[in-house]
Amino acid sequence: MNKNTQLSNSKLAAYSAPAIPITVFAVPFLIYAPPFFASEMGLGLATVGTIFMIARFWDLISDPLMGFLSDRIPSRWGRRRHWIVLSVPLLMIATVLVMFPNYIPGTHGNSLYVLLSLLFLYVGYTMLTISHISWGAELSEDYNERSRIQAWREFANLTAMAMVLLVPAILEQTGSAVTMQDKMNAMGWYVLCTLPPMVFIAVRNVGEKKYVKPAKVAGFKEEVRAFWENRFLRRIVIADLMIHLPTAIRGSLFVFYVQTVIGMPEWTAVIMISYFVAGPLAVPIW
Repeated sequence: MNKNTQLSNSKLAAYSAPAIPITVFAVPFLIYAPPFFASEMGLGLATVGTIFMIARFWDLISDPLMGFLSDRIPSRWGRRRHWIVLSVPLLMIATVLVMFPNYIPGTHGNSLYVLLSLLFLYVGYTMLTISHISWGAELSEDYNERSRIQAWREFANLTAMAMVLLVPAILEQTGSAVTMQDKMNAMGWYVLCTLPPMVFIAVRNVGEKKYVKPAKVAGFKEEVRAFWENRFLRRIVIADLMIHLPTAIRGSLFVFYVQTVIGMPEWTAVIMISYFVAGPLAVPIW
């Protein structure tokens, strides 16, 4: 691909399509899963907090490992797309395990089941997201075009979050007796119905650069040294940490805050939707 070639809007839309289902496991899942596991699954807050902490520490291992595998094990499709396709069955199985435990006997109060299901979910999630982001970074060598590519992906992320939260918002506003399990099931069906077609659209319509094996591959120590010696990269990573830390705290505590402190449980999803609607509107400006 020529470095100055601009991708068409249809190509960018196709590349961004997997963000539509996968974004469920970012903020929406983190909003509803902890209170669901703590209350309706009977685990309690302390146990759920420990489980999610272990799962997040697992991410510290799985993310760089997936990056290593994605960089070094290509296929005839390239380096990224086969990993994205392989993640689909894993994520669909994990979605059933995590979001539909009411259909699986012996899961109530079973902390080991929840922990193992979450670890399995994050394996598939990491496989898809790391490969998808890396794929986008390689679609163009032009600086401005890469910003445009990531803007499309972020726009799809934020729009999808609003779409996902619209489901529990409608359920809340109907006034019917809606449980956390109902909301988890609704998001689960959303993932199961959208993940395969969105991934198919992406891998079918967007290619990859021809993979050329490098003459020398840097080892782990060389990569850490290169990172540490690049002060600009260090600033970006620190800024990224400062952005995502409050986001994670907000997502984990949001439902508890709205229900217990504000006392407006029927407005939980509506309040969060108003937050995310601003995102797609701001992306083109930035």
